[in-house]
Amino acid sequence: MLFRKGCDDVQMLKDYDFFNELFEKGRLFNVRRSLKITTANLNEMMVPVPGKNRFVTVGSLLKILLERNVKVSIIFRKYTNPFLQDALRNNLDTYSNFSLYSNERNHTKMFILDDELVVIGSANFSGRGIGARTK
Repeated sequence: MLFRKGCDDVQMLKDYDFFNELFEKGRLFNVRRSLKITTANLNEMMVPVPGKNRFVTVGSLLKILLERNVKVSIIFRKYTNPFLQDALRNNLDTYSNFSLYSNERNHTKMFILDDELVVIGSANFSGRGIGARTK
């Protein structure tokens, strides 16, 4: 589901719609202040760059946001080795505005963009989870 602050509009997202809203429309790339994510599983994946005909890793996307001084916080249950390698390759651990919190019981899946847009669902932060492989 997609909720907007100050709006009664709630949209149901499924399969590819989730990926389209967050990535193809550029919502994640255009975050200005904060990005909060909760997910059971963190996995390395490729995401499209809006308006370009290319993809970057999720670690590269997070690095772009961090360099723009966006505060990024992620609560997760587990991560894959490819995600860890991508995060290390992009030096995410060196940014003071980046926080990773491990909670072995977490199963929540939610994205909060600039405290204005909330996406809640069952999608893990992985290509399969967000619908990137359904089109």
